[in-house]
This record gives sequence, structure tokens and C-alpha cells, in this order.
Amino acid sequence: MKRRALVVWLTITLWAVPAFAKTYFLDAQTGKDTNDGSTATPWKTFAKAFGDGSPVLPGDIVEVRAGTYAEQVQIQTVGTQTDPIIVRNASGATPIIDGKTVTLAADTSGIVVINGNFVTFSGFEVIGSKAAGIDVGGNNDKVVNCKV
Repeated sequence: MKRRALVVWLTITLWAVPAFAKTYFLDAQTGKDTNDGSTATPWKTFAKAFGDGSPVLPGDIVEVRAGTYAEQVQIQTVGTQTDPIIVRNASGATPIIDGKTVTLAADTSGIVVINGNFVTFSGFEVIGSKAAGIDVGGNNDKVVNCKV
């Protein structure tokens, strides 16, 4: 009986353990997209963070260090109400997303395109866009403290 109770308790306990959110890092100057996105070995581009095969899951944070990111940012990753995707500037930094030399992907209308749901995008300066600076097409998304 004790063994059965222990098995039931372990099953419930292990099943109830929540997944822990991860924080990934981008650094325009020192990052490499072959890195693992950790604080010591950050990625270089938003394309790595949110492109095909992205490891970013609901509840995760992508923290972006100072620098200029000359790329179109497309976020289609979907968060949830309790576990949003958070894309934010690193403390004290104002990363710049510069669209002056960027060719926008077909059927997009901004240098930053947020089509995922429950995404918070915070602390950026967006310059040089040939279309909308930030285009939000998802549901329950937030754009906070951004200069466009």
C-alpha cells in the first residue's frame, strides 16, 4: 500500500511541476546566430530568435542588448494569457531596429510585425521604416515604451 501511494504521489508531483520560462539574449555586436542564446553566448538576430525552429515558447523572455538591428522583425510566436512572450530591452539599453536598408517581406507592412498572440514588445526605437514602424496583427499584444 505504501509503495502504491508513493507511486501515485510521485506521478502527481512530477506531472504538476511547471515548465520554467527561459530568458534568451540578443546582442547586435557580439552575438552569433550559431550561439545558444544564453547571456554568455547571445544570438545576433531577431530572425534566429523568432524564425523557423525557434526555441522560444510561451512564458519565455527575449532580452535585447543595445545596438542597431538592421532587419525586419517578425514575431509569430504565440504566448498565452498566463505565459506571454516578452521581447524587451536589456536594462538601461535602447536597442534600435533600423529599416533603412531592409527589404520588407512580401505581405508585410512594417519593420516590426507582431502576428503572434500575447506578445509584449517593450523598450525599442524603430527608425527608417519604409512602411509602418510597428504593425500589430495578433491578439492581446502590447507595445510598451517604444519610440517609432
